[in-house]
Amino acid sequence: MVGLTETVFEAGMRNILETGTPKHVAEKLVKARNKFRNAVSQESCFDAVEFFDIESFNTNATVIENLLFCELCDKSIDHIVLAKDPDIRQILENNNPLKPLIEIGHIATSNIVKLFRGLPSEDEKLNRFSLIRPVDLPSFESLLRRVPQIEGIEIDDTDRSMLLFGR
Repeated sequence: MVGLTETVFEAGMRNILETGTPKHVAEKLVKARNKFRNAVSQESCFDAVEFFDIESFNTNATVIENLLFCELCDKSIDHIVLAKDPDIRQILENNNPLKPLIEIGHIATSNIVKLFRGLPSEDEKLNRFSLIRPVDLPSFESLLRRVPQIEGIEIDDTDRSMLLFGR
């Protein structure tokens, strides 16, 4: 009646079950989730929905969300802090995605800096389209001067973190 259908739906989709949730409630939710997945799989739009699958990388989720096997619904959780967690770092190092992720970060950083270099920090394009915060752009320009290429160069933890996590 008051136009909050979407808001209520979003709140319901993003809620996390509390530890004390009765088992029968959790079981019903899992059944509903499976029923939803089966219903979607019968539709022509199935390719538009990407569910978490332990055997594949979810292209609509971040690396951290793929590692945790869930969307980070709580926006107060800083993915940078999570990504620096020793257990998550160990997973990255043990499964060898670290080097390609650093290379991707370097390429993305280089492209972003080339595209947005020289724009004032209040420029709409920089604020709308850059994955790097305007205030951080000079730090990334400096990083690219220190690390002009990735191949054959040892980089320190600070630069590695910037390339991996954006800060």
